[in-house]
Amino acid sequence: MKYVIFLSTTSAFDRNRNQYGYWAGKTYRVEGQDFPLWDRSITEQTKKYTSQKRAETAAEKLMERCSYVVAWRIESVA
Repeated sequence: MKYVIFLSTTSAFDRNRNQYGYWAGKTYRVEGQDFPLWDRSITEQTKKYTSQKRAETAAEKLMERCSYVVAWRIESVA
């Protein structure tokens, strides 16, 4: 089983609110701000982790690095 990170710009995971999506494992920088690369659905580019703990650690670090990432959740994929 693999794990992916879903990122949000709000603390509520509501489909009608401003959300990022599934993290692709990279970031880019615009005017000194870091932003995550993401996709609306799970694709080949989506970063997949071998354990839930690794995904949680990566999500916490990403939230510290990218100021617009306010919340995240871990989802399991086959």
